[in-house]
Amino acid sequence: MCEKHKHHRFQLKKKVQRGPSSYDMQDPDTVFQALNLQRGDTFLDIGCGQGDYCLTAAKNVGSSGSVYAIDNWPNLTEGLQEDARRLKLDNIRTITADIREGLPIPNDQIDLCLLGTILHATTLDILQHGLASEMRRVLKPHGRVAVLECKKEEQLFGPTLERRLSAEQTKDAFQQHGFDVIDYVDLGYNYLLLFNDIGG
Repeated sequence: MCEKHKHHRFQLKKKVQRGPSSYDMQDPDTVFQALNLQRGDTFLDIGCGQGDYCLTAAKNVGSSGSVYAIDNWPNLTEGLQEDARRLKLDNIRTITADIREGLPIPNDQIDLCLLGTILHATTLDILQHGLASEMRRVLKPHGRVAVLECKKEEQLFGPTLERRLSAEQTKDAFQQHGFDVIDYVDLGYNYLLLFNDIGG
């Protein structure tokens, strides 16, 4: 582990943890290099949790870009708002909503949707029950979806083996719903899959 990453992990430990986060399980630079966000992009974090990915994304897309952060728990979205104010990031919009009931985002707005370690908690059935079509609705043409999940391996932490999703399971589910895999990144404990809309 590089010195920069060690320092980063130390900084995260000093934060108030409002809920579980996968952010510090791998090098964030590796994740965001793969996400390849550009200045002016619009980023959506579906099931944002405490919002670590949103804070980094907000810096990457800059003042000309924007970040939407959706979570079902008000303490998480309110805490993220507080963090954004403290860091003077005024391009983050938090939304408290149940993603199973749709994404409260206008059509054709999003360059990149992130699902960061949430599918194992809901199962892949959520795709056929509306989430896949909702993501396709909110994505711009040629927009992308990034899925970060725990590898299907026994670990001393994280979800049980039965709840974990292999990269093949995730890839197959998204392909069945009109997405094409464009990249796979091995993150150690986790993996990242990037998809685009075949019709995009």
